[in-house]
Amino acid sequence: MKVSNYIISALGLAPLAAATIVTAKSEEFEVAQRDIFAELSEEIAAFSQEHLSKRADSPSSIESLLLAVNQSGIIFQTVDSIATSQPAMDNLANLLISVLKSNSSASSMLSSLNISLNVSDILETVKASGIITTIADGLLLNDQNRQAVAAVAGDTLANHVWASKILQGLGDGKDLTVDYIADTVKNTVPKGEAANSTDSSKEAVFTNAKRAESTSGSYQTFVNNLVNAALASQALSISLDGVLAALNDTGLGLSLVMQGLNSTSLRTIGSYVLPKVYNSGALDNIDLNTFYQHSKKSGLTANALQSLFTNEKYAPPVALIFKQMEDQGVFEKVRLHLYG
Repeated sequence: MKVSNYIISALGLAPLAAATIVTAKSEEFEVAQRDIFAELSEEIAAFSQEHLSKRADSPSSIESLLLAVNQSGIIFQTVDSIATSQPAMDNLANLLISVLKSNSSASSMLSSLNISLNVSDILETVKASGIITTIADGLLLNDQNRQAVAAVAGDTLANHVWASKILQGLGDGKDLTVDYIADTVKNTVPKGEAANSTDSSKEAVFTNAKRAESTSGSYQTFVNNLVNAALASQALSISLDGVLAALNDTGLGLSLVMQGLNSTSLRTIGSYVLPKVYNSGALDNIDLNTFYQHSKKSGLTANALQSLFTNEKYAPPVALIFKQMEDQGVFEKVRLHLYG
């Protein structure tokens, strides 16, 4: 069985038998979960043994592993499988809710999964790897990729009025909070349309009703076991420096970003799962505004935008992105939606 199928099974898609109904809280699910985890652990070990014949942290070994993962298509096979199954998306939402609601902060969440991370060191490592520059170059300096970025950005602004409304509100001094984003998505309709013409799907998913309780901790137990097994395997006994270097050298970082941009399945999952997670109250303790206000007061946001728009290398392709969106009528649609 493919690893992607194990992952899908872990989300509750594969019943034990045709006549057996397996739920997230049932004894059958717990047994199936343990069986899946055991098989998946063996699969990870076999995959590691097959693709890593040298030291795990040697560049060639890491590159070989990442290339094998990419060529297998496991990442987006799994994404596509989840996106075509409502039960899988429901279970993914429950998994996220269970993990988020059982932890009051990101640090305690990582602690519950037995992962200890130094965020400052990670950021410095990412900067030093050069992968950000590589991805930026690939997105902006490659004509085909730049046009894809412009198409996605244009579609978001032109066809989802709430996206433009959020940007407008932030420009007017609104605080960046989870509730502000959710309320804007739920309540914003294009000018000229009736107030009761709000997209029914948005009305259904972003609710003000009593938020549902999350499922049991069985999902978090599965994630905890899976993460620990993965971290203990040879496949992941490698340094972050090595992984980032391999992603950079092989071009897989850019490839994954482009696949993500072009994936309708990711958008389907996001539009279905995120409202469920929000409605559960699992995002209540996420403080976006503190970081947003800090970036504004420190000048980080302004300096980043100024650098982007004045940089000799990046300013011309950024201008081409805006030009493409203008030619496609994106800004006219935004104007009509916001002001009528």
